[in-house]
Amino acid sequence: MLCFKKLMLSEGEKDFIIYLLEHEGSNRADLDNELGYAKSSITRFMDSLSNQGIIEFNRERKFVLADKMLEGWFKIKYETNGFYPL
Repeated sequence: MLCFKKLMLSEGEKDFIIYLLEHEGSNRADLDNELGYAKSSITRFMDSLSNQGIIEFNRERKFVLADKMLEGWFKIKYETNGFYPL
């Protein structure tokens, strides 16, 4: 479970999370093609976010946000404020 602490995220990690919020479950090819970062950077983002418990690889072999409550909160904040609070 994700602990509520101040997350120190890079811009690339933030972009990664926003992409997952806007695309329900994404495979590696989608991430490589759509994020605009080098594959090595995307691998680094995936490792970091996975180690922090923010993302996971699900049964459908897609990357998703691990905490559905956090995902819902991000989406509500976006609907309310027009941006994700990252």
